[in-house]
Amino acid sequence: WGVAVRTAGGSLRLRDVLIQDPTCSDPYDCYGVVYAYDAEVSIQDLVIDGFTEELLGANPDVYYGLDVESSTAEVHGFEYRNGVLTTGTALGPLYAYDSQVRLAQVSFHDNVLDVYRSDALGYLEECSEFSMEGWSIVDNSISVSRGAYGIGPWVVDSGEGSVSNLEVRGNTLVSSASSLDFYGVGVIIEENDPVTMENLLVVDNLVQAEEMELYGALGYIEGEVTLANSDWANNTFEADSIGLYGLFFALEGSFSLVNSSVVGNTLDASSVSTQGSAFWLEDCELSLAYNNVTDLVSGDEGWDESGDGGFAISFAYSSDPLYVGGGDYTLSSTSPLIDAGSPSIQDADGSASDVGAYGGPGGQGW
Repeated sequence: WGVAVRTAGGSLRLRDVLIQDPTCSDPYDCYGVVYAYDAEVSIQDLVIDGFTEELLGANPDVYYGLDVESSTAEVHGFEYRNGVLTTGTALGPLYAYDSQVRLAQVSFHDNVLDVYRSDALGYLEECSEFSMEGWSIVDNSISVSRGAYGIGPWVVDSGEGSVSNLEVRGNTLVSSASSLDFYGVGVIIEENDPVTMENLLVVDNLVQAEEMELYGALGYIEGEVTLANSDWANNTFEADSIGLYGLFFALEGSFSLVNSSVVGNTLDASSVSTQGSAFWLEDCELSLAYNNVTDLVSGDEGWDESGDGGFAISFAYSSDPLYVGGGDYTLSSTSPLIDAGSPSIQDADGSASDVGAYGGPGGQGW
C-alpha cells in the first residue's frame, strides 16, 4: 500500500519529487509506489523511475505507479519511466478509483511489462468526474501470457469527463496466448456518462498474437462520446487469423466523430473476417462529419448489431493526408486536409479547422 508514499485521510502534497528505483516485495499484491486513500491530493512534477517488483503470490494484482482511491486529486506533471514488471495482472502506472481527478501532463514511456494480463496504461474506475489533458504513452513494450484490454487509457463506469491532447505512439503488445481479445489500441470508454475527447494522436503501435478478436481495433466506445480532431495512423495488427468488429466498436449511447483521419492501419493476417470494417454498433447512434478514412478492409463499412446488419458509409474524404513524415504527423503545406474540417470548428488562429490531431482549438496544445 504505497512503496514510497502512503496516506489515508487528510491531504497529500508532492512537488518536484523523484522516486528512484522503487521495489515492491510484498508477498501478495502491490498498491502503488504512491498510494492515497480518502485524501485531498495535489501533485506537481512527480517522477517514478525504474520500478521493479519481487512479488511471490500467484498472479498478484499490481498497481505499479500512482494509486488514488476515494480521493480528490489534482495532478499536473507525472512521469513514469523505465519500469520493469514481470508478474501478475498489471493495472496501470496510474489508477484512480471512486475519485474526482484532474490529470494533466502525464507521461508513461520506455517501460517493459512481461505479465499475465495488462489492463491498460492508465485506468480510471467509478470516478465521479475526470479530466485527462496532455497524456503521452510512448515506446512501451508489453508481453502478456493471457490477455490485454488495450494500450491507451481505460475509463469505466465513471461520470462526465474530458480527454484532450492524448498521444499513444510506438507501443508494442505481444500475446503468447492462443487467442487474444483486444478492445482498442487508443482508448477504451466503457459505461460512462458523457465524455468529450479532442486532439488524439494514436500512431505506430503494434499488436501481435496467434489469433485475435478486435472489438474495436482502434477504440472501444460505450456511452455518449464526442471525438473531434484525431489521427489514427499506421497501427499494425499481426496474427494468423483476425476477427474484426470495427476499427471502432460502439454501443449503448451515441458516438460522434468529427475532423478525424484514419489512414494506414494494417491487419496482417492470412485470414481476416469482418463485421463492419470501420464501425460496429449496437444500440448506438453514429454521427460522422468531415472525416478522412482510407482503411476499409472488405465488405460493409458499418455493422449494426441491433438493426439490419451491414450498411455502407460515405466518408467526406479518402485521401493521403500528406503528413510531414519522419514521425511528424502534422500536415504538410500541400495536405488536402488543411482548412477542410467542420465549419463549426475553428483552429486556434481563427482559420477554418484542419482535419486531424493538430486541428481545432486544441491543436496547439501539444
